[in-house]
Amino acid sequence: MRIFKEFAEWFSKHDQKIIDYHLQKDRENLKRTLRELQEELQEMKALREKIDYLIKESERIVGKGEASLKKEEIKDYTTWLSEAEEKLTRIFKLESNTLSAADREVVQKELPRLRAEKVRLNNRIRKLMEIIAKTKFLLQDLNEDLCRQLSNGHTLAEVGEALAQKFSHEFREDYFSGRDDMCAFLKERYQISHKSACALFDLLEEVGLVHFKMDLSKENATQPILYYGTDWDDPMIDYVTIPPQFMGYWEIKA
Repeated sequence: MRIFKEFAEWFSKHDQKIIDYHLQKDRENLKRTLRELQEELQEMKALREKIDYLIKESERIVGKGEASLKKEEIKDYTTWLSEAEEKLTRIFKLESNTLSAADREVVQKELPRLRAEKVRLNNRIRKLMEIIAKTKFLLQDLNEDLCRQLSNGHTLAEVGEALAQKFSHEFREDYFSGRDDMCAFLKERYQISHKSACALFDLLEEVGLVHFKMDLSKENATQPILYYGTDWDDPMIDYVTIPPQFMGYWEIKA
C-alpha cells in the first residue's frame, strides 16, 4: 500500500504536480488532483478507524500497558494487516475464560505493531491535509483569475454580491429558469457574451457561491413524478408542471 511505502517520494511528487498545474493555469487537472487527494484522505481515515478498533479490542484483552511503538519494518503492509485483522477478530469473539496463552501472545505481538502503524498513519494524514489545503488555495487563485477574465476584471465576491443585490439571497425560481435569469443578468451587467455569462455562472455554482436547494425529505423524494407527452393537443397539457416540492430555490452566498 503506497501510504506506507515511499511516502516522502509520493508526497513530493504530488506537491510538485499541483505547483506545475497552478503555473500552467490548468484548472481541470488541479481539480482532478484535488479529488484524488481527498479520496486518498478518506481511505486513510477509514484505515485509521479500522486500526483504532483493533487497538481498542486488543487492549481490552491484554490491557494498555506501556504504549510501545515497536520499530519493526513491515515489508508487505496489506498482507500483514489482513492477516492480523483475521487473527485478532477471531480472538475478539472468544470469551475471556476461553482465551489460550497462544491467543494472548498473538494479541501482545500485534498490539505494538498496530500502535506504531497508527502513529505513522496519523503523520501521513496530517501531511495529506496540508497538501489538500495548499491545492485548494492554488485552485481558488485560478478560480479568481478565471472570474476576472470572464467578468471583465471582477472578483468572485463582487459577482456574487451583484447577483444577491439583484435576486436576493434566496431566489425562488426553478433550476433552469433561475439559471437562465441569472445568466442573462451577468451578460447585461458585465457586457459579455452569452457563452461567457454561462461560463461565469457555472464557475459561481462550482465554487458554491450559488447553490440550488430543494426539499429532499423522504416523503417528497419517494413521490412519483408524473410525465405527459409533448403533444400540445393533449387535453392533459394544462397539468404538465413541476410539483411544488421540487421547485426549490437558488441560494446566493454573498
